Amino acid sequence: MAWEPEWVKDNPLAHGMVAQDGADHMRLRTAVSRAFTPVAINRLAAQVRENAAQLADALREKGEDEALHAAGHRRAAAAAQG
Repeated sequence: MAWEPEWVKDNPLAHGMVAQDGADHMRLRTAVSRAFTPVAINRLAAQVRENAAQLADALREKGEDEALHAAGHRRAAAAAQG
């Protein structure tokens, strides 16, 4: 591995697909490509719209800082549920 700054180890994106070149990038891109087909994205559209509406409502009700904090907790809970 080439030299990298100390802070890179704490950066979750530093070694991800976007940061890769050539064969490594293509290998990772191939692995995730099915998740980003038009059909797959369309399946998510309703849920994305619902999440956005809930976040917008929270912004109006609570104010920006509190709403963003609450949204982070909702997203973490949703991710934990799978």
